[in-house]
Amino acid sequence: METSSRRVKTVAAVTGMVTVLAGALLTWHLVSVEHQADAAVAASVRVVAEAKTARTQVATTVTAAQALLTEVGTGVSDPGTVKVLTEDVTRAEHTMKGSLHPATDAMPLDKALATLAADRRSRNALAAARKALTPAMGAVKDSHHRYQVDQARQQSDTARKALTEQVDHAQQVLAASENHVTDNQVREHLQTVIDAARTLLGGAPDQNSLDDLTTDAEHATTTTSDVTAAVGAVEDAVAAKKAADEEAARQRAAAEAAAKKKAAEQARRTAQRSAAPSAASQQPAPRSGGDASQAAAEAEAARLGVHIAWDAGATGTQGHYGTFYQYQGGTIYVNPSLIGKTKLLIAVVRHEAAHSAMNARCGQIMAPIMGGSMNQVERATDAYADLYFGGLTWMGYGYDAGDAQIARQVHDGQCG
Repeated sequence: METSSRRVKTVAAVTGMVTVLAGALLTWHLVSVEHQADAAVAASVRVVAEAKTARTQVATTVTAAQALLTEVGTGVSDPGTVKVLTEDVTRAEHTMKGSLHPATDAMPLDKALATLAADRRSRNALAAARKALTPAMGAVKDSHHRYQVDQARQQSDTARKALTEQVDHAQQVLAASENHVTDNQVREHLQTVIDAARTLLGGAPDQNSLDDLTTDAEHATTTTSDVTAAVGAVEDAVAAKKAADEEAARQRAAAEAAAKKKAAEQARRTAQRSAAPSAASQQPAPRSGGDASQAAAEAEAARLGVHIAWDAGATGTQGHYGTFYQYQGGTIYVNPSLIGKTKLLIAVVRHEAAHSAMNARCGQIMAPIMGGSMNQVERATDAYADLYFGGLTWMGYGYDAGDAQIARQVHDGQCG
């Protein structure tokens, strides 16, 4: 009986201890769960803050990537880089749309832990999106740069080819124009420009440098324009000399024909005088009333140092009011149809006498200062007659301040 009693006491004591331990364990478990939930909430709040920062960074990177895609367009050497970046932008935009909600104190532990896990996935996805965008953007930039270099290289090659062709043409023009210009300075300038172009063509830009290739294309294009302009100046000078030579040849031919005609006329008059019955018949007839203008014209011509030849034919004025041939010295040709029109006649005499005076000062009627233009010669001649020979009541060409300046320079012996 005593033994049984001790057993009962022992069991009761053990049972009491188990109860106490169970209570303690339950209390510890409850406290531990609460601590874990608090830790999960705190971690979730921190992760969401990191995710929001990451989302802001992704948004900034996406904006930069979109601007880059707009800038380069299709100007890339590898279109695949644009495709990859476009896809990465789309994924990043989708990732940014994900919601971010931190765990709260009201959540049980399991839900707080699940929320923390979701927040970490969102944060990690945003970081991964940004990480993918950066190298993709770099690849597009590199591809765009290679494209720009390729384009600049083509432009440089094209500009150099055009310059080479123009230099070859310029060399031909230079050779063909020898002894065919009045002033050789235009040919000397062309040679200088050709030499500069050959110096440029003798160098070569860095084929992998965008700046070098772009600058080379610009220099080649500018130099081509310089060569073209210099070639045009030489061609204009050749044309001007050709026109002047042709005019001089025409005037020489006319002068020779006039001389022959004059000789024939003198021979005819000599023959008539020899056949005349008396000297009285050789006296000139009294002047008619209309001949007063002829006398005035001849007096004006004498005042201006020239002699009038009244001839409207092929060796004279050729139908014009008046003509001057530079190889006939002080003789001017006047159309006899003007006799009786005193004011017009005097104006024509003064104009043609101005031709003679300008020819005497410069050795030719088309002095270099005239620029190879017969219209300029005539306008300057009107100005000369008006300024120095008593004025013109009639002008066949008229003149302006520039023509008057040329007339003054010729009057002062400045012909070039």
